[in-house]
Amino acid sequence: MNSPNTEPVASTNTLALCLAAAAIRVGSWLPLSVNRLLGATIGRIAWLANGSLRRITLINLSLCFPNLSDAERYALGRASLLNTGRALTESAWVWLRDPAYLAKRTRIIEGQQLFHDALADDKGLIVATPHLGNWEACNIVIAQNQPMTYLYRAPRAAWLEPLIIRWRANFNAHPARLDAGGLREVLQQLKKGQIVGVLPDQEPDPQGGVFTPLFGVPANSMTLLQKLGIRGNARVLFCICERDSGQWLKRKPGWNISFIEPEPDLLNSDPLVAAHAMNKTIERCIQQNPKQYLWSYKRFSLLEAGGRRNYKSADK
Repeated sequence: MNSPNTEPVASTNTLALCLAAAAIRVGSWLPLSVNRLLGATIGRIAWLANGSLRRITLINLSLCFPNLSDAERYALGRASLLNTGRALTESAWVWLRDPAYLAKRTRIIEGQQLFHDALADDKGLIVATPHLGNWEACNIVIAQNQPMTYLYRAPRAAWLEPLIIRWRANFNAHPARLDAGGLREVLQQLKKGQIVGVLPDQEPDPQGGVFTPLFGVPANSMTLLQKLGIRGNARVLFCICERDSGQWLKRKPGWNISFIEPEPDLLNSDPLVAAHAMNKTIERCIQQNPKQYLWSYKRFSLLEAGGRRNYKSADK
């Protein structure tokens, strides 16, 4: 027999699912310029609300760029939240548009030969995409010629998971949960010479990371990328997807893709050396366009001495 609360919870989840699907569908119908305007408005509201997203952003910027003035930090933080809003609404646009049409809105501006050489290699390929620009849109190019498997963490709202998986399937992308079963699956794909996508700038669980600097700040940094690369005998490239406004009357707005060779020690057998190389590569990616990075993520939550950073206070 169901508990008394089962039906109301299920009804709430169903309603939320329908509303989310409807919002995504509407967002995909909008012209990209209007879609981005809506996203920027959401980001602007988040900045003006002076809530947790703004506070986390400014704390992270204070940690990573202590030499910036308050005015410079505020300007960078505001631009970042506007771009985070754009990334949110753009996801609807790229998830539900025809991949061939999306391909016309993207162009590789750096590292095209690196990517082609990696595809021609018999080895598997790990593509690491930091949270910069529209990391979802990276898949437009990555999975254009062959399928890819991407590692993901299940969203806190369990009802949202099947929707996201279904939408991302538009990119010829197959999901693998970040658990033991998912890791076995991606290792098998790498050994077959396939592509695997990883988000390298997520904070791992304490047992899954080592502390090494990111912009000079000790950060719990994943060892997963190194482990997958070594065990899967794979190549690794970093990929960023910057938002491009286009040129008036010349080209429609879209995205610029860059493939970046990682630091040489990324697959070093020493996890600490490898993680340090990974963070150095992430820094290079972010420095290309810090305004489009997701600074509102609690990247430095875990402290090297133990405990957690108080992101609820402006005092970092």
